Amino acid sequence: MQTDFFGFVTYQILTSLSIWLSSSAGEKYLFLYGGRSAIEPVLGDWYFLHTQELSCTVIPVEGPVPESRHSHSACSWKGGVLIAGGLGAAERPLGSIFFLRELEHGFQWQTVETHPPLIPRYSHTAHAHDGKLLLVGGVWFHSSSVPGLTIIDLITGLCLDYTINVDHLEWPLMLHNHSSVFLPNEKELLLIGGGGNCFSFGTHLNPEPVLLSLSNILTSH
Repeated sequence: MQTDFFGFVTYQILTSLSIWLSSSAGEKYLFLYGGRSAIEPVLGDWYFLHTQELSCTVIPVEGPVPESRHSHSACSWKGGVLIAGGLGAAERPLGSIFFLRELEHGFQWQTVETHPPLIPRYSHTAHAHDGKLLLVGGVWFHSSSVPGLTIIDLITGLCLDYTINVDHLEWPLMLHNHSSVFLPNEKELLLIGGGGNCFSFGTHLNPEPVLLSLSNILTSH
């Protein structure tokens, strides 16, 4: 199967994320996956939306179906989509990663194994760069600390967690409900927005964008 432009939207609790994936010649599609509705607490279906006609198209998808989820991340890689984390049916964070791989006549779900296993999380953002999956922030139940940056080698499965140095900031950096933009030439992450309710000090929203340099980490990999 050859498509002109393939994209996706990840439906989350209060927001949605859309990124265009790859291009060839012919049609334009948007891939819709997961989320929740007013009736269903979690969704696990998907749709291929023809962006010009605004109609759904049936495209074959094979392989193990991911667990239903919302508040997950999604990003493009090799003409397909990487889905990571999220909240499952029991409202517990998920640590699974799936790759929707493009085939000649459709797509195939593949499980991405990591070592050590990915710590379950949700409300994070994700970017793929140079064969690596970058997971930024989020919420986990792992410890009293908060997620910083996780880098996963998509070839070997090696999964490494990094903390973010926020000593120079005069306010707490809240990395959930945020957006992020990866700048590949500069090897930097632009973090925009984020925050929410906190039991200890009420509502906090990040007042300014933050630029995070990844050059040392990405070079070491």
